[in-house]
Amino acid sequence: TAFILFHQSTIDYKNEELQNVPWYGVTEGYDAIQPVEIVTGRYLSTAELNSGAPVIIIGYQNAEKLFNIPEEAVGKTISIEGKKVTIIGVIQKQGKNLLGGWDFDNILIVPYQFCKKTIDERNSADKFIMVKGKDGVTIQSIKNELTGIMRARRTLSPKQEDNFALNDITAGSTELNAFFGSINIGGWAIAALSLIVGAFGVANIMFVTVKERTNQIGIKKAIGAKQYTILTEFLLESAFLCILGGLIGLILVYGLTQLLTNFLHFPITISLNILLLAISICIIIGVLAGIIPASIAARMNPVKAIRAN
Repeated sequence: TAFILFHQSTIDYKNEELQNVPWYGVTEGYDAIQPVEIVTGRYLSTAELNSGAPVIIIGYQNAEKLFNIPEEAVGKTISIEGKKVTIIGVIQKQGKNLLGGWDFDNILIVPYQFCKKTIDERNSADKFIMVKGKDGVTIQSIKNELTGIMRARRTLSPKQEDNFALNDITAGSTELNAFFGSINIGGWAIAALSLIVGAFGVANIMFVTVKERTNQIGIKKAIGAKQYTILTEFLLESAFLCILGGLIGLILVYGLTQLLTNFLHFPITISLNILLLAISICIIIGVLAGIIPASIAARMNPVKAIRAN
């Protein structure tokens, strides 16, 4: 369990000033519920949290704005609400969060006891308690227990409505997963349709190829080429066409991922499993699309094939 108090104020460092910077006053246990990755320096110690020491952890972008090089922020003293505080750590750069919520790049984290000494807690409506359940305990069970505790704490009768709110931080990710699940289904449907159309295209190309090389097929069979040799030749050619098309598609997708990475400011990559799956599908589609024209070529009568125009 941890208590968090939100506040905003201006922070100063020499001639630099940042306005409306949000800072979180936290109690011990906050980092166990909401892990904070430190790129340089360290996190708040238990002694600092309990005593309300004038030390802070600063977000990466705030450190960048004040000191240009964020790693040089540790040990510097800034002014907040008229009090001098020392920076002991810089939070690792997080980037944009599609779900919103914690913006660790632009915040300060300070001991809650320091907040009590600095601002009037009663005038701040932005405060809440964070709770993390034990392993194996469901979210609904935690909600039910917390509801009972809060209602008893506030002496609410059974007929009275809750005068508090419980927020599940996994709710947004569940909705986002459902959204991306729908996108995946749509993507697979479009991909399946594209594969069918592509397979017919490759099959048509192979029929034309067999027709144009009928004389060559007849000559090969006349000098001793076996049926499986002709069959394998055309199947390999068909599979190669599909692999070539797949590689071009992967190159285009890779270029798209680079554009999205630069636009969204977080890395988007193609997993190795997806690459292997794409190549495997190309080979399978190539074989299936070429099996009929390859079989026709393999069963040709060499005499008739040589005489064909």
